Amino acid sequence: MVSKEGPKVAVADVNNDGLDDMYVGGAKHQPGTLFIQTKNGFTVSKQPSFKADSVFEDTDALFVDVDNDKDLDLYVVTGGNEFFGDMDQQDDRLYINDGKGNFVRDKQALPALRENKSCVKAFDFDNDGDIDIFAGGRVVGYSYGKPAGSFLLVNDGKGKFTDETDRLAPALRKAGMITDAAWSDLDKDGKTELIVAGDWMPLKVFRFDGEKFSETTDIIDGSSVVRNMNGFWQALSVADMDGDGDMDIVAGNIGLNTRFRKNGDESKLLMYLGDFDKNGQKEQIVGYTNSDGKIYPMAMKDELAKQMPSLITKRFNEYKNYAGKTLDEILGNVIHADSVFASLYFENVGGLKFNIHVLPNEAQLSKVFAVITDDLDKDGKKDIFLAGNFYGGSAYQSVYDASQGILLKNTGSGFVSMPAQVSGLWLKGQVRDIEPIRTGNGIIYVVSKNGGKLDFIKLQ
Repeated sequence: MVSKEGPKVAVADVNNDGLDDMYVGGAKHQPGTLFIQTKNGFTVSKQPSFKADSVFEDTDALFVDVDNDKDLDLYVVTGGNEFFGDMDQQDDRLYINDGKGNFVRDKQALPALRENKSCVKAFDFDNDGDIDIFAGGRVVGYSYGKPAGSFLLVNDGKGKFTDETDRLAPALRKAGMITDAAWSDLDKDGKTELIVAGDWMPLKVFRFDGEKFSETTDIIDGSSVVRNMNGFWQALSVADMDGDGDMDIVAGNIGLNTRFRKNGDESKLLMYLGDFDKNGQKEQIVGYTNSDGKIYPMAMKDELAKQMPSLITKRFNEYKNYAGKTLDEILGNVIHADSVFASLYFENVGGLKFNIHVLPNEAQLSKVFAVITDDLDKDGKKDIFLAGNFYGGSAYQSVYDASQGILLKNTGSGFVSMPAQVSGLWLKGQVRDIEPIRTGNGIIYVVSKNGGKLDFIKLQ
């Protein structure tokens, strides 16, 4: 699963010619590519430093001026699922811009970040005039279910970073299997919060008091219900959607069109994590609650036997012996629970309290990997553009391929899905990112796809 979450795209004017350029992340042994925009389209820029680092798998990228020289440098996140332990192929990379769009890696700029990571978000959280970095940890290699470490990197003002996570935000280090994050002042107190989301976890908000970050527990309807909203969150967008002056959240999830969803809204999904067959490797087993309140395996006997042949085949040599067994009878040791599948709109009502709205049915047809919030129809209200799909599910899940991209129009009293003949969207494939690009003909959107070509679309 985590090997199919790219490519991501970073957009900025890197050579100061007034036109946006873009970096498209590469897979393992495939270097990332910088495309320079001209009046006639995009051309590939040869970057020897990118080619030299082709062994890394890019999972996110961001153009940001780290050294305060008025040009944009490039931070590239390393992740995937193939490296682990103390392998330096997990390190992130910082490429310094010479002002003309030529990038050279500064190997001294970052500390060793030996974790598979998923996202990068930049903000001067300590208000000292330079840009700091949050890099979200995804999973430990070959151990899905075990969160990798996240990093809060503090800039010295000259583009050199130190890992200050344990000092400033110890709860952030192992916050979960993070997929996306955002910086925003949600409670309008003049201090910016960090919002993180990921697999098998709720949205979490970390507040900075000037000295340390702490995780809030009172952020929805005046209760801690947010902690029970574990989901498969993949994408966040923070914007003032209702025009009331505070920031709301749109979060993409796995959707309601999934076989994981049993017994309607009363079902729960759970993960068992452990070395159940004593072979030195941890297995991740998914179960669901049935109407009797007990937990049953999602996988059929043959599928579980592929993961743990010595355990399953030995104990359940006939299908009738496996049928009807709960996961407690088979394995034990539940560590996570999930109860939310829908992609949601969190309406900020002040004081870190939110009203939660399920997005329209058309937004629930498939797993969402990319969310854009902007006034797409120029009526003064921010709309939602989202897309996704995922072809790497198990035999039980099948593929998530029902989305062709969705445009949700903001009516002022909610969101309404626009039909394809109106929106013009027909995004087949596994969409992983959507980014706006300024061109001589206005804003266009670049859409990246896992295993596919880039699409360029113009929304009317």
